[in-house]
Amino acid sequence: MAKWISFDLYDTLFDRTGLFDCVEAIANEIDGVDAKEARTTFADYIADPGNVIPYVDYDLVLRDALIALDYHFGIKDRAFKRNYFHLIAALQNLPLFPDVEHTLKTLINRDYNIAIMANTADDIVMAHTTKLNLPVTLCTSEMVQTYKPDIRFFDTLQRELQFEPDHIHVAANYQTDILPALEMGWTAIWINRHDDPVPDTVEPQHQVKSLKGILEFAK
Repeated sequence: MAKWISFDLYDTLFDRTGLFDCVEAIANEIDGVDAKEARTTFADYIADPGNVIPYVDYDLVLRDALIALDYHFGIKDRAFKRNYFHLIAALQNLPLFPDVEHTLKTLINRDYNIAIMANTADDIVMAHTTKLNLPVTLCTSEMVQTYKPDIRFFDTLQRELQFEPDHIHVAANYQTDILPALEMGWTAIWINRHDDPVPDTVEPQHQVKSLKGILEFAK
C-alpha cells in the first residue's frame, strides 16, 4: 500500500501574510478606513464557515469579502471590490515557507506520497503548485464542493487515496485541519510557529515549531 502524508496549504506550506498585507495596502489608499480593522474584518470573513455554506468557489469568497468591506466601511464607489484582481494576484504570489522544499523533498526520498488539502479554487492552486515544483496530489474545495473543517473533505481523500490507519496530517490551522484530522483517527501534527496555546480541549499527538520538525515523526 502506498505511504501517504497530507498537508494543509495556507499557513502550513505557503505564507498567507501577503494576502492580508494586500488588503491592508488597499485600505491605506481609501480615506477614512482603518487599515488594521479592514485586515481583521477580511480575515474574519474568509474564516467564517457560514460564508461558504452552501458551497461557493474560493475566488468568489474573496470577492464577497471585499464587497463586505465596502459595506462595513460604507464605501459607495466599491473601492475594495475594484481591487479584486490585485487581491487574486497577491494570493497567487504567496511565498513558500523557507523549510518547505527541503522537508517535502526529504519525505519524497523516504518514499512518501504528498497530498495537499486546500481550501481554495483549482485555478488559484495551480499557481502554487508551479512554485512548489514537486510531485504532489491535490484535493481542493472546488473538487469536493466543500471546505475544511467539513469532515466530508477528509473522508473523500481517505477513500480516494486509501490512507493507512496511521496516516499523518500536517497543518498550522487548528480548527480547520487538526480537529477533523483527529476525528478521522489520523495522526495530527500541529505546526505551531508562534508558540500559541492549544486552542481547544482536544490536543494533537505532536506539536512542532517549523515544518522540518515533522521529519522526526515521518520516518
